[in-house]
Amino acid sequence: MYHKEILPNGIVVITEEAPLFMSASIGISLNTGSRYEGLKQSGVSHFIEHILFKGTEKRTAREISTAIDSVGGVINASCGKEFTCFYARVVDKDLPLAMDVLLDMLLNSLFNKDDIEKERSVILEEIKSIEDSPGDYIFDLYLKTLLNNHPLAIMTSGDRDGVVNLGRNEILSYFEQNYVPSNIVISVAGNVKHEDVLNLSKGYLKDFKGNERNILLNAPVFNCGINVNFRDCGQVHLSMGYPGISVKDERRYTAIILDNILGGTASSRLFQKIREDLGLVYSVYSFQYNFLDSGIFSFYAGTSVENIKEVISIILAEIDTLCESGITDDELQIAKSYVNGGMILGLESTSNRMFRIAKSELVHKRIISIEEILEKINLVSRDDVLSLARSIFNRNRLAICLLGPVDNNMNFSEFITT
Repeated sequence: MYHKEILPNGIVVITEEAPLFMSASIGISLNTGSRYEGLKQSGVSHFIEHILFKGTEKRTAREISTAIDSVGGVINASCGKEFTCFYARVVDKDLPLAMDVLLDMLLNSLFNKDDIEKERSVILEEIKSIEDSPGDYIFDLYLKTLLNNHPLAIMTSGDRDGVVNLGRNEILSYFEQNYVPSNIVISVAGNVKHEDVLNLSKGYLKDFKGNERNILLNAPVFNCGINVNFRDCGQVHLSMGYPGISVKDERRYTAIILDNILGGTASSRLFQKIREDLGLVYSVYSFQYNFLDSGIFSFYAGTSVENIKEVISIILAEIDTLCESGITDDELQIAKSYVNGGMILGLESTSNRMFRIAKSELVHKRIISIEEILEKINLVSRDDVLSLARSIFNRNRLAICLLGPVDNNMNFSEFITT
């Protein structure tokens, strides 16, 4: 059962009561992330995600961790392109403690200069670790290929120069502008009562105020083309794709089915063809980035340099075949069953429930029930999938990014010609 209430200061409190659980998960979620940063603020959202764990007026960093560890719980945070969430999962009786810790971090963090300098070093090491892992770094290079200098293309952790130059004043200014009541959703799922959560929230947040946050999104302009990056490593890592659809687009349910059939599972066309039948890769799959106003439908593969052109050719051939002939009834039914089953299994986690209702509120300003999603998935037809595929997969809009031991003299232009 879902409940929602907006506090007098604008904070949205939503709960999903699931009394059969013995746990509860709480999240403080915001529409903030690397997309909302200016060029001189690169990495500030991610920096704040780190620094809120470094100490408050009544808890040290160790005491923040120990408070949750001592009851067998989990506390963490995530920061992406458009969303940030601070969250904890605990035994249901310990929900008041989890709320106290998380809201203490939100309301009373010190932003100590020494802690900022220590965390700067940690984040710089994090950036190095991403760049040292070609299987991870390829996706950052790929977004830059498609989006050039748009904020969505910047690494969530920021670039080195941005992180090095971020000062305490800049960090605090961004925090004060974005961590305001009108931009905050508190979501709780598990063995909880809505009234209890509401009363706890009101007690902590009655004096919390802030200015309205109004930010206009700058829609990205997509680029096509080839971006080849030499790296002396064992494989060539490939990421390629096309402009897709936004997280608000009603065709998102169809896109889930299309993604599933093309490369989303071990029974998908690409996995079966490229790995199982031909043995050209260990990993190959399709995936989507769905942003608030746009999206990208993408593919990844890792293979040896002598096979890279063949792998690209097969991916494009499978796309062309699907756009010409569509999908079968069996493929559609298997995909629907897979998606439905995955969603139902996901309900066994209070954390998944908490994240889902928070994202639903932040994006759609309402709770979209599991029943509604399953209904929309089951209404997807073969014609819907074919129509969406034909609208997305236009070779003139294709971008290809490669990272690995690729000879710069290799010509990949054949793949983006009509």
